[in-house]
Amino acid sequence: FLGNYHDITERKIANEALRSSQEMLLNSQSVAKICSYSTNLIVTDIDKSQWECSPEFYNIFGIDETYPHTIKGWTGFIHPDFREDVVAYHESVIVEKISFNREYKIIRINDGVERWVHGTGKLVYDKDGKPIRMHGAIQDITEHKQGELELKAKNEELIKAKEKAEINE
Repeated sequence: FLGNYHDITERKIANEALRSSQEMLLNSQSVAKICSYSTNLIVTDIDKSQWECSPEFYNIFGIDETYPHTIKGWTGFIHPDFREDVVAYHESVIVEKISFNREYKIIRINDGVERWVHGTGKLVYDKDGKPIRMHGAIQDITEHKQGELELKAKNEELIKAKEKAEINE
């Protein structure tokens, strides 16, 4: 009779801690309406670039795992009024080697609802200094944006009321 014994207690504890940490991260992203992404950049043929994302990405953009995880797929849910500007900005981020930091409007794929998002991203470079990845986060800021628009409308109303009062004096 021959046997082998390995104490896997530490590995079990580490796996449970990792599972708990991942669960906390996913719950936090859901509550904050924020997701993470990572895009491999093929600068010579940007259309072949692919992205990975956290599950909250699917909720924010109204897509599922079968949606094309390509740059073209990403541009597909950018609102048409913003698409050209955001795509040009994305290209300038890669060419100028700067961070991505942009608010833009999207149209959710599953229900056609317009939403505002704020995307951030940081480039990762190869040994020759060429961008090969972008890691980042996207947050749904629709409620914040609606509050801004309401405040702007109220300010305009106050200015008009003030001007009217000054004329009537």
